[in-house]
Amino acid sequence: MGKDYYKILGLSKGATDDDIKKAYRKLALKYHPDKNKEAGAEEKFKEVAEAYEVLSDPKKKEIFDKYGEEGLKAGGGGGGGPGGAGQQFFYSNVDPHQTFRMFFNGADPFAMFFGGEGDDGEQQRRSISIGLVLTSLTLITFVYVGSSTNNYYTVLQNFQFSHGKNLSHPSLVRVLCLILTSPKYILTRAKAVHETWAPQCDRYFFITESLGNDVKSNESNFIEQLPIAPIKNITTGYDHLTQKSTLAFLFAYENYFNDFNWFVKADDDTYVIVEHLKKFLSEQNSSEPVTFGYNFKVHVPKGYHSGGASYVLSRESLRRFYEAQQDPTSNCRKDGGSEDVEIANCLRTKGVYPGKSLDKQNRELFHPLPFVDHFRGFFPDWLATYAENPPQSNYNCCSDQTISFHYVRPEEQYLMYFLLYKTRSTPYIDRPWIKKSYSSTIPVN
Repeated sequence: MGKDYYKILGLSKGATDDDIKKAYRKLALKYHPDKNKEAGAEEKFKEVAEAYEVLSDPKKKEIFDKYGEEGLKAGGGGGGGPGGAGQQFFYSNVDPHQTFRMFFNGADPFAMFFGGEGDDGEQQRRSISIGLVLTSLTLITFVYVGSSTNNYYTVLQNFQFSHGKNLSHPSLVRVLCLILTSPKYILTRAKAVHETWAPQCDRYFFITESLGNDVKSNESNFIEQLPIAPIKNITTGYDHLTQKSTLAFLFAYENYFNDFNWFVKADDDTYVIVEHLKKFLSEQNSSEPVTFGYNFKVHVPKGYHSGGASYVLSRESLRRFYEAQQDPTSNCRKDGGSEDVEIANCLRTKGVYPGKSLDKQNRELFHPLPFVDHFRGFFPDWLATYAENPPQSNYNCCSDQTISFHYVRPEEQYLMYFLLYKTRSTPYIDRPWIKKSYSSTIPVN
């Protein structure tokens, strides 16, 4: 029988987010090795961190409530790990000290709580996570902006973002982005994606279940601005991501096949640097039956792509996918299973295979984890075993033409967008390739 994370935190099933935070805060302070030197305290400290990591994340919590710990390890039928559908829920190597720092935002909680300064919960709720801070510092430390007559560029030490007036790839490569979301994330994750990277696609649609009739008037005004694909009868739940992606690709084929060269599937917690994607795709042939993404080497002949890192179908691949869906002998699943695996299985019946998704230095372009996890080498156990290429850490983790990261929270979406498009050390540079500028109140969890 697997672990009971509710019991570990002294809670019952159905505990609220506030209950979970309060329980973790109390137990983490109680068992922290710097305070508690008793035998077993360090193990309890790690255990409560693991419980908090699961129960504080809506995706992980939903899977745990349905399937328990074993469901988390297996991806719950919707995971970005082996056999998953783009959402890897379980980190078996949780760093309890990192969890502690993230919870207390890098502050000294012992000075705060034992020094008589009182409860600082409101400050904590308004503060940014240590992961976000680390990302900011890593990026900002090395950023500078330069310009020349025909080429503008922003360079980070290992992340070069470029776009020039005379570059051919923006006009030759047309990309349609299909972004999977759900009603409960429309006003947070989908909103952040809509206000950051998605408008850099030539066109994009959110793929979601029916929003229902209980949308507030102020929410309705915003939702009307969202390009939501008019797809009916999408079944709710992570168990039905295969259906959602299948319907998204069929929608793209039936309505936009001749308008775009490439078709991207992403999640509402994926961040895609579309300019880098277009540059990479400008060197590929959309008439070939090929796909690109983060490559796994298991479960499907010749492998498949992590759904959460985003993956790309060429126009020819989309045509063959549609053909396979109409072929009763193809054995393509309409629903169930693991989305990224099932999409790959279906494509394989028509001779579509993953392409090499690395840069010229053999560094990854697509990433199934957040930048900080790749950079610091915080990899779940399955990654080294199932990844086609051994995961790298530090600056070798990611190409300087990186295309995507996964598990990017709304506030981190805005940060990435700001660093890539808004920072500059020279006078204002017109950036005509940026289609729209947004202002937004960043949601804080």
